[in-house]
Formats: sequence, C-alpha cells, structure tokens
Amino acid sequence: MLAGRELGIELSGTMAHSYVMRFGREDQAFLAFARAYPGRAVLLLDTYDTLAGARTVAALAPQLRADGIVPRAVRLDSGDLFELAPAVREILDDADLADVGIFASGDLDEYRIAELVKRDVPINGFGVGTQLGTGGDAPSLGVVYKLVEDTTGPKIKLAPDKLTLPGRKQVYRFTERGRAVYDVLALADEPAPGGRPVLEPMLANGRRVGPREPLAAARARRAAAVDALPDHLRSLQAPRPAYPVRRSDGLAELVGRLRDERASSPAGGPRAR
Repeated sequence: MLAGRELGIELSGTMAHSYVMRFGREDQAFLAFARAYPGRAVLLLDTYDTLAGARTVAALAPQLRADGIVPRAVRLDSGDLFELAPAVREILDDADLADVGIFASGDLDEYRIAELVKRDVPINGFGVGTQLGTGGDAPSLGVVYKLVEDTTGPKIKLAPDKLTLPGRKQVYRFTERGRAVYDVLALADEPAPGGRPVLEPMLANGRRVGPREPLAAARARRAAAVDALPDHLRSLQAPRPAYPVRRSDGLAELVGRLRDERASSPAGGPRAR
C-alpha cells in the first residue's frame, strides 16, 4: 500500500482463503470483495471447490454487471491447472464474462509456467511466491564480504579456489547491433577499455546522488536491458555458451603484481582472513 502511494503504482490484489471462510456462503464473500474493490477484484475460487466457485461467479454475473463491479479476474491456487483453467474459462464465457481473466498461483515456478504457456492453457497471469523469494533449485546463495582495498591500497586473497580480485572496479559492456556481447571487469581508475560503463554511484557521503527517478524510468531501463541480452541468455535452460566476462589488462597486472609481492615476502606477509 505504501509503495502504491509513494511511487504511484496501481494496486490490485486477490482475496485469501481465510476471507472466504469468514463468510457463511461463498457468494457473500465474492460480493463483499467485489464491492470493496470495484472492477479490480480477483476472486479466489478454490477454497471449497474450484468449478463450483466458478459457477458461483457465473450466477452472480447479472448482479455484478448491474452494480458495475465485474471482477478483473478469478484465481486458481490449487489442483490441475491444465484441466481446471479450460473448464473455468468455459464457465465464465458461457456467463458472458469473457473479459474476466484467469490468474493462477500455487507453488508455480518458471518451468511450470513455461509448460502451461506452451500448451496454450487459458491463463492470463501468474503469481509466483515461494519460488521467487527462495529459488527451489538453489535455496541459498553464498555471499561473503571480502576486502579488496583499504586506505593502504588494494588487497588480494590467494586461498585455493577462493582467489579475490583486488581494487575498486568498473564493468564495461560491449554491444553489437544493440545486443550485449561481453563485459570487461576493469579497475575503476584505469583507462576505459571501451564499451559502456555499467556501474553508477547511487550514494555519496550517505546521501542519494541526484533526485529519485520516476518508477517509469526504472521500468524502461530494465526493459531495455533485458531486450539487449542475447537470446540464449533469456532461455530457461543453462546458457551455452556462458556470457563472457573478461578481465582488463590493468586488473590482470595488479593480480600478478600482488601475487608476486606475497610470494616474495619473507613470511608471506599477513595472512588473509
């Protein structure tokens, strides 16, 4: 709600099973929710029986239409979507509710969604919860703070299989015909190797650099960045070949120099932690 107010996002939502269960009858819950969110409500069908819920919406259609509160969609949150969605679509269409969409949720991931789309199941939108907040195939991401530079200069860690790249960095993206081809990881203070610098400062001295941009500008930038990706990187399968990221000459030279300095130190220098 706060994001909608602060950023001007159009808000919509769906009801919970507990909302339906608080009413004596399912049709009472649907009417109350549709009146609370006229024209924007998404009615949850499967608290008791999905097809029965769809028939309840169909029976309410004349009253909903007369009151100007036809819901935006109905939601399917369980069961076999490949069978239920076409059946619900038929019930809605027969009730002259062709403009009411079908929204699906319930432990969906990108692979189930891709199969539903491939088989042309009549679903207009998808809600992904658990699999978006925590990926099922990789539920954790190992991220550890490593020092790469301090007031005395760049730092490197040489532990086996845990080499770190020293120094403050910038990433440069190279494109051809509007598509990203490869990136170069370079030191922030070395001459630009070409391409477009990707990293931009957002905070300085604890404050935002420049005014907050409109949400529409961030959306447009994201869309342009996705459009610029090679097609094979947008596949659900692991990309082959992987997107190339190269090291600049300056970064490679710094890694070599610090490695040599560490090797030539009498006691190997202070150990990295």
